[in-house]
Amino acid sequence: MKNHSPDKEIRLLPPQSQTGPGAVLIYPNSYSVGMSSLALHQVYRHFADAGLSVQRAFYDEAETDPRSFEMREPIFRFPLVAYSLTYEPDILHIVRHLNRSGIPPLWRDRDEQCPVVLVGGLGVAANPALAEEFADVICTGEGEMVIPHIAAAISAKDLNRKSRLEKLAEQEGLYVPPLGFAENRFALAYPVVTDLETCPCHSLFLTPDDEFGGAFLIEVSRGCSHRCKFCLVSHRVGQVRFRSGSSICGLVNEYGNRIRKVGLMGAAVSDHPDLTEVAEYLVGKGLSFSCSSLRADRLTDDLLALLRKGGNQTITLAPESGDEQHRRDLGKPIKDLVLFDAVERAGKVGFSKLRFYWLIGTPNRDLEGEIDAIIGCCREIERIFMVGGGCKITCIVSPWVPKAFTPFAGESMASAGEIRRAIRKIRRVLAFRGGIHVPPQSVWEAQIEGILSVRDRDFVTSRILRVSLGGEEARSVFC
Repeated sequence: MKNHSPDKEIRLLPPQSQTGPGAVLIYPNSYSVGMSSLALHQVYRHFADAGLSVQRAFYDEAETDPRSFEMREPIFRFPLVAYSLTYEPDILHIVRHLNRSGIPPLWRDRDEQCPVVLVGGLGVAANPALAEEFADVICTGEGEMVIPHIAAAISAKDLNRKSRLEKLAEQEGLYVPPLGFAENRFALAYPVVTDLETCPCHSLFLTPDDEFGGAFLIEVSRGCSHRCKFCLVSHRVGQVRFRSGSSICGLVNEYGNRIRKVGLMGAAVSDHPDLTEVAEYLVGKGLSFSCSSLRADRLTDDLLALLRKGGNQTITLAPESGDEQHRRDLGKPIKDLVLFDAVERAGKVGFSKLRFYWLIGTPNRDLEGEIDAIIGCCREIERIFMVGGGCKITCIVSPWVPKAFTPFAGESMASAGEIRRAIRKIRRVLAFRGGIHVPPQSVWEAQIEGILSVRDRDFVTSRILRVSLGGEEARSVFC
C-alpha cells in the first residue's frame, strides 16, 4: 500500500500464530478510511482468536495486482477473503478488487481452487441484494456471533467447496446465496451481542494516517434507542447496548503508555450513563479525547468543560432540520431552545468552532421549507455563537438517502437537480453573504447510495458489473 507500512503502526496485540489457514480482511476503501473502522479491528481480533492466520488489505484504485498489507501476498492465495461493507457504493470497489485479484467476481464462476468470499458489514446486512451475486457468504448479523463458526468451516479438512458452504449455512446470521437465494432477504436473522462486556472492541493498530489522527478508538455503545426515521442503526442494529465506564477506563489504563488520544465511538455516545465519569478519567490521565456523536439535549455543562479540557476545539451536532416540528416528525425531538442553549454554552466554555449536519430532501416535506428553516436556524446559531466568542461554523448539508428497514425505506429521493439547487441556495445565503462555511456535496454519489441501499438484486447487479468491470461512469449508469 503506497506510503503506508506495518512498520509505521503501533501494534497493540501480541503477534499471532501463523499456523492456521489464512484469511485476508479487506476494507474496500483507502487505508486511512479502513483503519478508522473499528469493524476491521474487531473482525481481525476474532478471526485471530479463532485460530486463523489473519492479514489485512485495502482498496487502492491504482493497484492492479492487489496484495495483503502485512506480507504482500496475492489475495487469491487466501482460503478466506472477507470484505467489510459499510458504505454501499464500496460494492463497486469489491467487485473491481476481486477481478484484479484473479478471483471471478460472480460466485457462479468460481471453482474448487477459488477462496471463499465473505461480505459482511451494516451495508450488506441492510440490503443483502448488493452482494447476492458476488459473495459466497453474506454475514447478516454482528460478526462476533458468527466468526467462530466461519473459522471452523474454513479450518475443516477434506471438504469440497459445496460442503464447506453447506457447513457455513448451518450458522444463523450467515446467508449463502450459492445454495439458493432467500425468498425474503429482509427476514434474514440479525444475531447480536447482548452484553458488550463479553467482547472488548478497540483499536488493535495505531496509525497517524487514519481519519482520527492516530486516536485509540473504543466502542462505548452499539445500537441506538432514538429511532430516528431516517437512520439505519436503530432499525437494523437494534436497541442500544453500553460498555461499562469501568471497562472503558480499564482499556485505557491497559494501553495507556502507548496512547495519547482516545476516540469514544458509537451511535449513542452522549447517551452513555457513565460518559462524564469516563471523560473525567481521561482528562485526569492527561489524554485528549473526542466523541463520535453528541446530542444537544445531552450536553451538560460538566461534559462541555471536560470536552474542552480534553483538547477539543470543535463541537459537532446533527439537528438534521432547522424546524423544530420537522425534527419531531423525523424522530429527533430536540427543541430550538435546547439547541440554541447548547450553542451558547459551547461558546462560553471556549469552543471556537461548531460543525452541524443537516438533511435536505426528506420525505413528506416541502424542499423550500427545508431550505428556509436551515438558513433561519443557522443564522440564529451564528448570532449566538459569535457573540459568545466563537469564530467558525461549518454546516454539512447532505441529501436524505433511503435506507432499508427504516420507515422511509419506500420513499423516493428528490431529483439531483432539485437537491443541487437547494444546496447552492443555502451556500449562497450562508457562505457568500455570511460567515458560515458550507462545503460542496456530491449529489450524484448520494443518488447512487440511495439506489444501492434499497433496490433488488436484478436491478443492482448488472449496473454494478457495468461500472466495476465495464468501465462505464457510475453517474450515467445509476443516475
